[in-house]
Amino acid sequence: DDDETQPFPQEQLTKLLEEVNLHQPEIPFTLEELEKSERTENLVQTVIEENDDFSSKEQLLDSENVEALTFWGSSLSRYAKTVATASLRGSKLETEAFGLFRLAQQKFDNCLTLEMSPEQIFSLSTEWGQSAFEYARFTEEKANNPVLASKLFEMSCLLLLHSLRDISPSSKCIKRCARSIDRISLLAPNKTEIIYAKTTEFLSLFKTIAANTDEFEEFSLKPLMALALSDNEAIQNSKPRDLLEHLHKTRPSTGIGQEAQRCLQFLQANSTQPLLPESPLIP
Repeated sequence: DDDETQPFPQEQLTKLLEEVNLHQPEIPFTLEELEKSERTENLVQTVIEENDDFSSKEQLLDSENVEALTFWGSSLSRYAKTVATASLRGSKLETEAFGLFRLAQQKFDNCLTLEMSPEQIFSLSTEWGQSAFEYARFTEEKANNPVLASKLFEMSCLLLLHSLRDISPSSKCIKRCARSIDRISLLAPNKTEIIYAKTTEFLSLFKTIAANTDEFEEFSLKPLMALALSDNEAIQNSKPRDLLEHLHKTRPSTGIGQEAQRCLQFLQANSTQPLLPESPLIP
């Protein structure tokens, strides 16, 4: 089957959600109370004023509308990131940020009970994956909760890998997907099978995206380079350097091919190890 026809990984996602919920910190309010709070009500009004697609509170908070749930979840996640940036460990703002991120996840999760078109699934994967990534960063960097962070990075990776099957995924999704793999390898290095599988899938998708990208300005090799620089054995066994070699050999006169050559030269100059041999990924 083509990558674009791969089913949404709902079963895996549901299992990951259960694991995430087991490690969520307790908060002194319910998500329903948070959604009805004055600050959240103010956010609703701001979102309505700034968006033409949802011109009323009823439209924005429609629990039977996939687009509304996805958009509201994304809005909550962005607001949670703002609150998290301003928070201090153990503060009231930190607790509120946890609640907002969880409320955003709840909205995305509610989409799974509704019928969705392929376009809606790709949109959900993109927005939810990026939200999970920001939540993971917050739990790791601000809240010092590495166990929850690793689960959230894994969830982010799962969702973003699906979003990369879209016709033209964003460079931000590509970057965050690679970053999620890297963070999993550092926070949970014993998950070698998961790390290897996710890295291999990412490289395959990255290769396809690169093959359909003409303008180098719109495409970055930094996510691939980040994996090539990783010390994790499972990531290196997926052979990210091979893909750099492939891009250089197959597109030597393009911006992508020339950048791949510069990456390889940097890796060679900063490593005592020879470049890895050809892998089955590269025909």
